Amino acid sequence: MNVSLLGLIEETRRKMIETACLRGLNDEETIGLSKRLDRLMNLHRRNPVLRRACAPDPKSSSMERANADSPARPSAKTEGRR
Repeated sequence: MNVSLLGLIEETRRKMIETACLRGLNDEETIGLSKRLDRLMNLHRRNPVLRRACAPDPKSSSMERANADSPARPSAKTEGRR
């Protein structure tokens, strides 16, 4: 269920953005997709089982998670050698 709910959230978000770009923010379809996205996100937020399944690994530190998303940069030691 977790993957399918997250998949629905992502697909609805993508459709909403596409519709908003083509038809505008005040279009009924855009507003309807926005409301659907809100409902799906609220469902996900209210379900503790889903939140745990999507949470970052508590065993890794916040620094490790931040570094995993950052591009590698040379250290001060290797930078001075250039």
